[in-house]
Amino acid sequence: ATDANGCTLADSAEITQPIKLIVTLDSLPKVCSEDDPFLLTGGLPYGGTYAGIGVNSNTGFFDPYLAGAGLIEITYTYSNTNGCTDSAKVNLEVEDCFMPAYCTYTQGYYGETNGKACDTVRATALLSHLLSSGPIVIGEPATSCSNPLRSFTITQADTLNVAAVLPAGGPSKVLDPVNGSCSFNNWQTKYNTVFVSQSSGALFPPIKQGKKKSNISNTLVGQTMALSFNLRGDSKLGSLELIGDSIHTEQSTNCTTAKNTPGGDAQIHYFPVSVRNYLGLNNTVSDLLMLANSALSGSYTPVSSDPTLSEITQALGTINEAFDECRVLMKFTNSNKSNNVAKAGIVNYDSLNIDLVESYNPLNVSVRPNPFKSEIRVIIKIEKAGNANVQLINYLGQSVYKTIVECKEGENIVTINTENLKHGAYIVNVISNNYSAYKKVIKQN
Repeated sequence: ATDANGCTLADSAEITQPIKLIVTLDSLPKVCSEDDPFLLTGGLPYGGTYAGIGVNSNTGFFDPYLAGAGLIEITYTYSNTNGCTDSAKVNLEVEDCFMPAYCTYTQGYYGETNGKACDTVRATALLSHLLSSGPIVIGEPATSCSNPLRSFTITQADTLNVAAVLPAGGPSKVLDPVNGSCSFNNWQTKYNTVFVSQSSGALFPPIKQGKKKSNISNTLVGQTMALSFNLRGDSKLGSLELIGDSIHTEQSTNCTTAKNTPGGDAQIHYFPVSVRNYLGLNNTVSDLLMLANSALSGSYTPVSSDPTLSEITQALGTINEAFDECRVLMKFTNSNKSNNVAKAGIVNYDSLNIDLVESYNPLNVSVRPNPFKSEIRVIIKIEKAGNANVQLINYLGQSVYKTIVECKEGENIVTINTENLKHGAYIVNVISNNYSAYKKVIKQN
């Protein structure tokens, strides 16, 4: 610099350009919404802060339950001593890992006035609640004498009358019209009636007097009524796709359709093959109920290999019983029996003696030793590399151990320390690549 007198002064200084701040965040493994909160890691340089839905920025812990299922954006921010700030982001996937459960009740339950559901609700109270949202039509309403379909309507006022005549018995058949000729003035009452006749108080459809109680003398009617009640009670049941003729279920540790884990009592319920073939691809429980109502109304007339009314009744009974008092759906399989040899019914795994063609499942799980004492080795064999959710569940349905492991194609081993577990029965549940497998294990003293 030069002043007014012409004097010049020069000086020099060295300026050091700081190294560019680069912040990174490693990808985070998929977690389950019911997992416990955990400390987020993977951000560099160390000492930054994490932010996002479900993240406590003060502690760096992430709570999957608070975040909810879905892709959650996690941000890691770091500031250095030079005042430079940078951040990195990744998506953390939160998955609802609970298994699907559906809640149904049988004709026997609805027909027992003092019968109690798994949550202690009495049958008449549940029926009254289900019918409070509106009447239920069984069959299909007629529109004229030339369109003589048949139906009857059940209202909330019929609650006790319904309980009095279920379960139904006798052959499955089309609903009978009310006696008398059809005319312009009476076709509605001839073909479309109510559960209790307003004029005579006679029950409709016809009943058969028994030693202990009177029952509807048409099993198709009773099973259709039960499934109609069940679909109103469990809104998810109607959309369940029937992808096999063998339905594998286990008792749920929770008496609702919300948070469920399998709790034993494994059963297989068989679905008539002819009904599945008739309904076609992507058939659902709602489609089955529509078929049953068509059969009762007279609009469905089976020909050739179409299912008989008796087989439709079988199919209804299978659904009503398969998820009785809320059961977990484990899987569907197809039996190797032709047509309807594998009859609708129930078989306990422990006494099972039938050759099944298993549906494809690339996930194989075994546990050693079993029974165990201080530790178990969960052996996971998968055909495609990916993350696996491994959970150990006690008999109360409580998770006592959870982890997510990155599995390679082939065999993987997860060792679990079980020294602090109480003796008793447990379930090892593994979920990977949208497939699930489980094993029962026993802790010895």
